[in-house]
Amino acid sequence: MPTPPTGALCAYVVEPEFEDALDAELGPSGVRTPRWPGVLTRPPGAKADPMFARQVLPEAVLVKAKTSEALGDLVIQEVAGQLQAAAAKEVAGLHVFTPHEGPYRSCAPLLSGLRSRLKTHCQTSHVRLLPPDEKALLRGWKQGSPFVQVMVVSRTSALVSAVTPPALPSGGFVTAPWPAGLAPVSTDKQAPSRAYRKLEETFAWLGRAPLPDQTVVDLGGAPGGWAYTALKRGAFVTAVDRAPLAAPAAGHPRLQQVRGDAFAFVPPAPVDWLLCDVICEPHRSVTLIESWASKRWCRQLVVTIKFKGATGNHAIVEPVIEVLLRTGFAFARAKHMHNNHNEIEVFAHTAESGQVSGFVK
Repeated sequence: MPTPPTGALCAYVVEPEFEDALDAELGPSGVRTPRWPGVLTRPPGAKADPMFARQVLPEAVLVKAKTSEALGDLVIQEVAGQLQAAAAKEVAGLHVFTPHEGPYRSCAPLLSGLRSRLKTHCQTSHVRLLPPDEKALLRGWKQGSPFVQVMVVSRTSALVSAVTPPALPSGGFVTAPWPAGLAPVSTDKQAPSRAYRKLEETFAWLGRAPLPDQTVVDLGGAPGGWAYTALKRGAFVTAVDRAPLAAPAAGHPRLQQVRGDAFAFVPPAPVDWLLCDVICEPHRSVTLIESWASKRWCRQLVVTIKFKGATGNHAIVEPVIEVLLRTGFAFARAKHMHNNHNEIEVFAHTAESGQVSGFVK
Protein backbone atom coordinates (compact mmCIF):
# COMPACT_ATOMS: atom_id res chain seq x y z
CA MET A 1 0.00 0.00 0.00
CA PRO A 2 1.42 3.44 -0.93
CA THR A 3 2.62 5.64 1.93
CA PRO A 4 0.06 8.38 2.76
CA PRO A 5 1.08 11.81 1.47
CA THR A 6 2.95 14.02 3.93
CA GLY A 7 0.50 16.11 5.91
CA ALA A 8 -2.42 13.86 4.97
CA LEU A 9 -5.75 14.13 6.77
CA CYS A 10 -8.93 12.12 6.75
CA ALA A 11 -11.66 14.56 5.68
CA TYR A 12 -15.36 14.02 6.32
CA VAL A 13 -18.38 15.75 4.75
CA VAL A 14 -21.29 16.09 7.18
CA GLU A 15 -24.69 17.69 6.89
CA PRO A 16 -24.70 21.30 8.18
CA GLU A 17 -25.71 21.54 11.86
CA PHE A 18 -24.57 17.95 12.47
CA GLU A 19 -20.87 18.76 12.79
CA ASP A 20 -21.04 18.28 16.57
CA ALA A 21 -22.70 14.87 16.15
CA LEU A 22 -19.86 13.75 13.89
CA ASP A 23 -17.28 15.32 16.18
CA ALA A 24 -18.65 13.30 19.11
CA GLU A 25 -18.67 10.12 17.03
CA LEU A 26 -15.08 10.57 15.89
CA GLY A 27 -13.89 11.43 19.38
CA PRO A 28 -11.06 13.79 20.32
CA SER A 29 -8.25 13.96 17.79
CA GLY A 30 -5.52 14.88 20.24
CA VAL A 31 -4.32 17.59 17.86
CA ARG A 32 -5.95 20.60 16.29
CA THR A 33 -7.15 19.85 12.75
CA PRO A 34 -8.83 22.18 10.19
CA ARG A 35 -12.60 22.50 10.19
CA TRP A 36 -15.03 24.25 7.84
CA PRO A 37 -18.86 24.38 7.69
CA GLY A 38 -19.95 20.82 7.04
CA VAL A 39 -16.36 19.49 6.97
CA LEU A 40 -14.33 17.87 9.75
CA THR A 41 -10.81 16.51 9.49
CA ARG A 42 -8.78 14.09 11.57
CA PRO A 43 -5.25 12.66 11.40
CA PRO A 44 -4.83 9.40 9.39
CA GLY A 45 -6.14 6.35 11.20
CA ALA A 46 -9.37 7.98 12.38
CA LYS A 47 -12.69 6.15 12.16
CA ALA A 48 -13.09 4.92 8.59
CA ASP A 49 -16.87 4.88 8.21
CA PRO A 50 -18.61 7.21 10.69
CA MET A 51 -22.37 7.18 10.35
CA PHE A 52 -22.67 10.97 10.46
CA ALA A 53 -20.30 11.44 7.49
CA ARG A 54 -21.92 11.22 4.06
CA GLN A 55 -18.55 11.39 2.26
CA VAL A 56 -14.97 10.51 3.19
CA LEU A 57 -11.77 11.78 1.58
CA PRO A 58 -9.05 9.38 2.76
CA GLU A 59 -5.47 10.64 2.96
CA ALA A 60 -6.50 14.12 1.85
CA VAL A 61 -3.96 16.92 1.57
CA LEU A 62 -4.91 20.54 2.23
CA VAL A 63 -3.76 22.73 -0.67
CA LYS A 64 -3.62 26.48 -0.03
CA ALA A 65 -2.84 29.21 -2.57
CA LYS A 66 -2.54 32.98 -2.51
CA THR A 67 -5.10 33.43 -5.30
CA SER A 68 -7.91 31.41 -6.85
CA GLU A 69 -5.96 31.32 -10.11
CA ALA A 70 -2.95 29.77 -8.38
CA LEU A 71 -5.15 27.21 -6.60
CA GLY A 72 -5.71 25.28 -9.84
CA ASP A 73 -1.97 24.91 -10.45
CA LEU A 74 -1.36 23.60 -6.94
CA VAL A 75 -4.29 21.16 -7.13
CA ILE A 76 -3.00 19.74 -10.42
CA GLN A 77 0.44 19.41 -8.90
CA GLU A 78 -0.90 17.59 -5.83
CA VAL A 79 -3.09 15.21 -7.84
CA ALA A 80 -0.18 14.45 -10.17
CA GLY A 81 2.08 13.67 -7.24
CA GLN A 82 -0.41 11.35 -5.56
CA LEU A 83 -1.14 9.49 -8.81
CA GLN A 84 2.56 9.16 -9.55
CA ALA A 85 3.21 7.80 -6.05
CA ALA A 86 0.51 5.18 -6.66
CA ALA A 87 1.92 4.35 -10.13
CA ALA A 88 -1.63 4.83 -11.40
CA LYS A 89 -2.47 3.78 -14.95
CA GLU A 90 -6.17 4.62 -14.59
CA VAL A 91 -8.41 6.77 -12.40
CA ALA A 92 -11.71 5.35 -11.18
CA GLY A 93 -13.65 8.56 -10.75
CA LEU A 94 -12.88 12.28 -10.80
CA HIS A 95 -15.04 14.44 -8.53
CA VAL A 96 -14.52 18.18 -8.07
CA PHE A 97 -17.06 19.68 -5.70
CA THR A 98 -17.86 21.89 -2.73
CA PRO A 99 -19.16 20.30 0.50
CA HIS A 100 -22.49 22.15 0.31
CA GLU A 101 -24.13 24.68 -1.97
CA GLY A 102 -25.09 27.46 0.48
CA PRO A 103 -21.94 28.15 2.53
CA TYR A 104 -19.70 27.62 -0.50
CA ARG A 105 -21.64 29.46 -3.19
CA SER A 106 -18.70 31.74 -3.97
CA CYS A 107 -16.51 28.70 -4.77
CA ALA A 108 -18.88 27.18 -7.34
CA PRO A 109 -17.47 29.10 -10.34
CA LEU A 110 -14.09 27.41 -9.82
CA LEU A 111 -15.34 23.85 -10.20
CA SER A 112 -15.90 23.39 -13.94
CA GLY A 113 -12.56 24.88 -14.93
CA LEU A 114 -10.69 22.84 -12.35
CA ARG A 115 -12.47 19.66 -13.44
CA SER A 116 -11.60 20.34 -17.08
CA ARG A 117 -7.94 20.91 -16.24
CA LEU A 118 -7.74 17.66 -14.28
CA LYS A 119 -9.25 15.70 -17.18
CA THR A 120 -6.71 17.24 -19.53
CA HIS A 121 -3.91 16.33 -17.13
CA CYS A 122 -5.04 12.68 -17.12
CA GLN A 123 -5.08 12.63 -20.92
CA THR A 124 -1.65 14.20 -21.33
CA SER A 125 -0.21 11.95 -18.62
CA HIS A 126 -1.67 8.85 -20.32
CA VAL A 127 -3.76 8.02 -17.24
CA ARG A 128 -7.03 6.41 -18.31
CA LEU A 129 -10.13 8.00 -16.81
CA LEU A 130 -12.91 5.42 -16.34
CA PRO A 131 -16.49 6.36 -17.37
CA PRO A 132 -18.39 8.20 -14.64
CA ASP A 133 -20.89 5.43 -13.91
CA GLU A 134 -21.26 3.45 -10.70
CA LYS A 135 -20.44 0.03 -12.14
CA ALA A 136 -17.19 1.29 -13.67
CA LEU A 137 -16.25 2.95 -10.38
CA LEU A 138 -16.92 -0.24 -8.45
CA ARG A 139 -14.80 -2.33 -10.81
CA GLY A 140 -11.99 0.20 -10.66
CA TRP A 141 -12.02 0.44 -6.88
CA LYS A 142 -11.97 -3.34 -6.56
CA GLN A 143 -8.90 -3.41 -8.80
CA GLY A 144 -7.18 -0.77 -6.68
CA SER A 145 -7.52 2.22 -9.01
CA PRO A 146 -7.30 5.65 -7.33
CA PHE A 147 -10.37 7.83 -6.93
CA VAL A 148 -9.64 11.54 -7.33
CA GLN A 149 -11.62 13.86 -5.08
CA VAL A 150 -11.02 17.60 -4.99
CA MET A 151 -13.16 19.39 -2.42
CA VAL A 152 -12.95 23.17 -2.71
CA VAL A 153 -13.46 24.76 0.72
CA SER A 154 -12.58 28.36 -0.17
CA ARG A 155 -11.52 30.30 -3.26
CA THR A 156 -7.91 29.62 -2.30
CA SER A 157 -8.08 26.25 -0.50
CA ALA A 158 -9.00 22.69 -1.41
CA LEU A 159 -8.67 19.20 0.04
CA VAL A 160 -7.22 16.71 -2.44
CA SER A 161 -7.49 12.92 -2.16
CA ALA A 162 -6.32 10.58 -4.94
CA VAL A 163 -6.28 7.13 -3.35
CA THR A 164 -8.22 3.89 -3.64
CA PRO A 165 -11.22 4.03 -1.26
CA PRO A 166 -10.84 1.69 1.75
CA ALA A 167 -13.08 -1.36 1.60
CA LEU A 168 -15.69 -2.15 4.26
CA PRO A 169 -15.28 -5.48 6.09
CA SER A 170 -18.69 -6.72 4.92
CA GLY A 171 -18.36 -5.40 1.36
CA GLY A 172 -18.43 -2.09 -0.41
CA PHE A 173 -16.36 0.99 0.31
CA VAL A 174 -16.29 3.77 2.88
CA THR A 175 -16.40 6.39 0.11
CA ALA A 176 -19.66 7.24 -1.62
CA PRO A 177 -19.68 7.18 -5.45
CA TRP A 178 -21.30 10.63 -5.76
CA PRO A 179 -19.68 14.07 -5.37
CA ALA A 180 -19.89 15.18 -1.72
CA GLY A 181 -21.77 11.94 -1.01
CA LEU A 182 -25.00 13.33 -2.45
CA ALA A 183 -26.94 10.40 -3.89
CA PRO A 184 -29.20 11.47 -6.77
CA VAL A 185 -32.91 11.44 -5.91
CA SER A 186 -35.49 12.24 -8.57
CA THR A 187 -38.47 14.38 -7.65
CA ASP A 188 -41.75 12.44 -7.61
CA LYS A 189 -44.76 14.72 -7.34
CA GLN A 190 -47.13 11.76 -6.96
CA ALA A 191 -45.61 10.58 -3.68
CA PRO A 192 -47.93 11.06 -0.67
CA SER A 193 -45.14 12.69 1.36
CA ARG A 194 -41.55 13.88 1.07
CA ALA A 195 -40.40 10.92 3.18
CA TYR A 196 -39.87 8.98 -0.06
CA ARG A 197 -36.71 11.03 -0.64
CA LYS A 198 -34.77 9.54 2.26
CA LEU A 199 -35.83 6.02 1.27
CA GLU A 200 -34.71 6.56 -2.33
CA GLU A 201 -31.43 7.92 -1.00
CA THR A 202 -31.00 4.85 1.19
CA PHE A 203 -31.69 2.51 -1.73
CA ALA A 204 -28.87 4.26 -3.59
CA TRP A 205 -26.51 3.70 -0.67
CA LEU A 206 -27.61 0.10 -0.28
CA GLY A 207 -27.22 -0.52 -4.00
CA ARG A 208 -30.58 -2.26 -4.31
CA ALA A 209 -34.30 -1.66 -4.05
CA PRO A 210 -37.45 -3.82 -4.05
CA LEU A 211 -37.93 -5.82 -7.24
CA PRO A 212 -41.21 -6.73 -8.97
CA ASP A 213 -43.20 -9.30 -6.97
CA GLN A 214 -40.95 -9.08 -3.91
CA THR A 215 -42.74 -8.85 -0.56
CA VAL A 216 -42.42 -5.74 1.59
CA VAL A 217 -43.64 -4.89 5.08
CA ASP A 218 -43.86 -1.16 5.74
CA LEU A 219 -44.25 -0.44 9.45
CA GLY A 220 -45.73 2.94 10.30
CA GLY A 221 -46.70 3.32 6.68
CA ALA A 222 -49.03 6.35 6.80
CA PRO A 223 -49.38 8.51 4.79
CA GLY A 224 -47.72 6.12 2.34
CA GLY A 225 -44.49 7.64 1.01
CA TRP A 226 -42.41 4.54 1.66
CA ALA A 227 -45.13 2.10 0.61
CA TYR A 228 -45.60 4.02 -2.64
CA THR A 229 -41.84 3.89 -3.31
CA ALA A 230 -41.96 0.08 -3.14
CA LEU A 231 -45.28 -0.24 -4.97
CA LYS A 232 -44.11 1.71 -7.99
CA ARG A 233 -41.31 -0.86 -8.37
CA GLY A 234 -43.86 -3.68 -8.61
CA ALA A 235 -43.53 -5.06 -5.07
CA PHE A 236 -46.34 -6.41 -2.91
CA VAL A 237 -46.62 -4.21 0.18
CA THR A 238 -48.22 -4.80 3.56
CA ALA A 239 -48.45 -1.44 5.33
CA VAL A 240 -49.06 -1.44 9.07
CA ASP A 241 -50.36 1.71 10.74
CA ARG A 242 -53.28 2.89 12.83
CA ALA A 243 -53.84 5.75 10.39
CA PRO A 244 -55.02 5.30 6.77
CA LEU A 245 -52.68 5.67 3.82
CA ALA A 246 -53.18 8.36 1.18
CA ALA A 247 -53.36 8.01 -2.60
CA PRO A 248 -51.72 6.79 -4.77
CA ALA A 249 -50.61 4.17 -2.23
CA ALA A 250 -54.13 3.74 -0.84
CA GLY A 251 -56.23 1.53 -3.08
CA HIS A 252 -53.25 0.17 -4.99
CA PRO A 253 -53.92 -3.44 -6.10
CA ARG A 254 -50.59 -4.63 -4.62
CA LEU A 255 -51.16 -2.96 -1.24
CA GLN A 256 -52.63 -4.56 1.86
CA GLN A 257 -53.12 -2.28 4.83
CA VAL A 258 -53.24 -3.65 8.35
CA ARG A 259 -54.72 -1.17 10.81
CA GLY A 260 -52.87 -1.66 14.08
CA ASP A 261 -49.69 -1.34 16.09
CA ALA A 262 -46.55 -1.56 13.94
CA PHE A 263 -44.53 -2.98 16.85
CA ALA A 264 -47.01 -5.80 17.46
CA PHE A 265 -47.14 -6.96 13.84
CA VAL A 266 -45.85 -10.46 13.09
CA PRO A 267 -45.46 -11.40 9.40
CA PRO A 268 -47.10 -14.72 8.49
CA ALA A 269 -43.90 -15.66 6.63
CA PRO A 270 -40.46 -14.10 6.11
CA VAL A 271 -40.50 -11.21 3.65
CA ASP A 272 -37.98 -9.76 1.23
CA TRP A 273 -37.99 -6.30 2.79
CA LEU A 274 -38.70 -4.59 6.09
CA LEU A 275 -39.22 -0.84 5.80
CA CYS A 276 -39.85 1.20 8.93
CA ASP A 277 -40.08 4.97 9.46
CA VAL A 278 -42.02 5.03 12.72
CA ILE A 279 -41.87 8.10 14.98
CA CYS A 280 -40.84 6.64 18.32
CA GLU A 281 -38.16 6.55 21.00
CA PRO A 282 -34.79 5.33 19.62
CA HIS A 283 -34.71 2.23 21.82
CA ARG A 284 -38.01 1.00 20.34
CA SER A 285 -36.60 1.09 16.81
CA VAL A 286 -33.43 -0.64 18.02
CA THR A 287 -35.47 -3.39 19.70
CA LEU A 288 -37.58 -3.80 16.55
CA ILE A 289 -34.49 -4.25 14.36
CA GLU A 290 -32.97 -6.76 16.77
CA SER A 291 -36.24 -8.72 16.93
CA TRP A 292 -36.75 -8.92 13.17
CA ALA A 293 -33.08 -9.81 12.66
CA SER A 294 -32.90 -12.53 15.30
CA LYS A 295 -36.14 -14.12 14.07
CA ARG A 296 -35.02 -13.79 10.44
CA TRP A 297 -38.29 -12.26 9.37
CA CYS A 298 -36.72 -10.27 6.50
CA ARG A 299 -33.86 -10.52 4.03
CA GLN A 300 -33.31 -6.79 3.57
CA LEU A 301 -34.23 -3.83 5.72
CA VAL A 302 -34.27 -0.06 5.94
CA VAL A 303 -35.19 1.33 9.35
CA THR A 304 -35.10 4.92 10.57
CA ILE A 305 -33.88 5.55 14.10
CA LYS A 306 -35.06 8.97 15.26
CA PHE A 307 -33.16 10.88 17.94
CA LYS A 308 -33.90 13.53 20.54
CA GLY A 309 -30.50 14.87 21.60
CA ALA A 310 -27.92 16.44 19.31
CA THR A 311 -24.85 14.32 20.09
CA GLY A 312 -23.92 10.87 21.34
CA ASN A 313 -26.51 9.13 19.18
CA HIS A 314 -23.88 7.00 17.41
CA ALA A 315 -23.61 4.97 20.62
CA ILE A 316 -27.25 3.94 20.24
CA VAL A 317 -26.77 2.65 16.70
CA GLU A 318 -23.35 0.98 16.71
CA PRO A 319 -24.50 -2.14 18.67
CA VAL A 320 -27.38 -2.60 16.19
CA ILE A 321 -24.95 -3.06 13.31
CA GLU A 322 -23.11 -5.72 15.29
CA VAL A 323 -26.40 -7.53 15.97
CA LEU A 324 -27.34 -7.52 12.27
CA LEU A 325 -23.99 -8.97 11.22
CA ARG A 326 -24.16 -11.57 13.98
CA THR A 327 -27.67 -12.74 13.05
CA GLY A 328 -27.08 -13.58 9.40
CA PHE A 329 -26.94 -10.29 7.56
CA ALA A 330 -24.02 -10.14 5.16
CA PHE A 331 -23.97 -6.34 5.03
CA ALA A 332 -25.14 -3.71 7.50
CA ARG A 333 -24.51 0.00 7.70
CA ALA A 334 -25.92 3.20 9.19
CA LYS A 335 -25.83 6.64 7.59
CA HIS A 336 -27.10 10.13 8.23
CA MET A 337 -28.00 11.34 4.75
CA HIS A 338 -28.90 14.57 3.02
CA ASN A 339 -32.65 13.99 3.41
CA ASN A 340 -32.47 12.98 7.07
CA HIS A 341 -33.31 15.26 9.96
CA ASN A 342 -32.28 14.29 13.51
CA GLU A 343 -32.38 10.62 12.59
CA ILE A 344 -30.33 7.96 10.87
CA GLU A 345 -31.02 5.13 8.43
CA VAL A 346 -29.97 1.57 9.24
CA PHE A 347 -29.85 -0.62 6.13
CA ALA A 348 -28.80 -4.22 5.62
CA HIS A 349 -29.14 -7.30 3.43
CA THR A 350 -28.54 -11.03 3.77
CA ALA A 351 -26.33 -13.05 1.46
CA GLU A 352 -29.30 -14.89 -0.07
CA SER A 353 -31.28 -11.73 -0.86
CA GLY A 354 -29.58 -11.31 -4.24
CA GLN A 355 -27.80 -8.33 -5.74
CA VAL A 356 -29.45 -5.74 -7.92
CA SER A 357 -26.59 -3.28 -8.44
CA GLY A 358 -24.39 -0.92 -6.58
CA PHE A 359 -21.68 -0.70 -4.01
CA VAL A 360 -22.36 -3.24 -1.29
CA LYS A 361 -20.60 -6.35 -2.59
